[in-house]
Amino acid sequence: MRPTRAILASTLLLLPAVLVLAQDAGETVVKQGTINEDLYLAGGTVEVRGQVEGDVVAAGGTVRVSESVRGDVMVAGGTVEVGATVSDDVRALGGDVEIGGAVGDHLAAAGGTVRLAPAARIGGRAFLAGSTVRVDGKIGGPLKAAGETIIIAGEIGGDAELAGERITIAPGAVIRGQLRYASRNEAQIDSGASIGGAITRTEIEPGAPPRGPGAAAARFGFLTMLTVAAIVLVLLLPGFSLGAARRLRDAPWKSLALGLAVFATGPFVIVLLFVTVVGAFVALPLMALLPVLLLAGFLTAMISLSDFALQRLGRADSAGKGVRALAIAAAFLALWLLCFIPGLGPLLLLALLLFGAGALSLTLWQRYTATT
Repeated sequence: MRPTRAILASTLLLLPAVLVLAQDAGETVVKQGTINEDLYLAGGTVEVRGQVEGDVVAAGGTVRVSESVRGDVMVAGGTVEVGATVSDDVRALGGDVEIGGAVGDHLAAAGGTVRLAPAARIGGRAFLAGSTVRVDGKIGGPLKAAGETIIIAGEIGGDAELAGERITIAPGAVIRGQLRYASRNEAQIDSGASIGGAITRTEIEPGAPPRGPGAAAARFGFLTMLTVAAIVLVLLLPGFSLGAARRLRDAPWKSLALGLAVFATGPFVIVLLFVTVVGAFVALPLMALLPVLLLAGFLTAMISLSDFALQRLGRADSAGKGVRALAIAAAFLALWLLCFIPGLGPLLLLALLLFGAGALSLTLWQRYTATT
């Protein structure tokens, strides 16, 4: 699945350029008619409804591309729908990704849910990764897919290489080449399915830790949920969340020290309180609040990174909700990519949690003292 990672990484690396070079950016961006150039779009909702003679590069909360595109399509967002006829490649990242049109060459897509609709037609090979991957359309070349749940109900023109927990080859499915799969469980292959080549299974030992593309897809799905949570936090509490995020930049070492104190002493204090009868009444709410504080701290750190990027681009003060949501999504996508570096992922996540929890605690304390 290394080609998948490389292709999706190239899509990810284009996101900062989208923020800077976007012809249109805002809450809602709609393009119609005939467009005789490449499109770079960003916003809360991005819709391309016209005929595009060049490439389409777009990012947003919801991204929809319909009609036709003569070049490539590279899109990222919370919800991504590509129903257009695309002459070249499609690369898509999102929480929910649906491909419903005809793709002339290759497809690479990753997300929480990835689906090829019945009308989808892929001319070349397809690389798919997600928590749930479903193929109802037709793929002209081979398929490589990874996910927790994989359902093949369409047609694969070449070999199918699958890695997942639950693999289903549905009635009417056609695989013209070999079926090779890796799973802890035996694939459910309906008698009404047609497989032209041999079926080979690589068994994964029960209890073995998830590895490879399946683990990468799971990480991506989890980070997608955190992305949505961070965006909701900014939308609901913009003043407080951005204030805490900027405090992290203003006092990073103080934030780290306080974050370490909260992380290291919090559980110890809760245990001590449980020892006493009276303290137990305080320990119970603290035990519930500590994970919330740590999670909110991590989100604060990611919001801080996205705000810093916008500041470097000169758009921190003028950014609307759509652009700010896009910046948060770009920060999480960058984190997802960095987690592939051996040994770096856990350290980076811990650092973000400590810095963010400290900045959040510092902000809460200063607001409390200001009102007393």
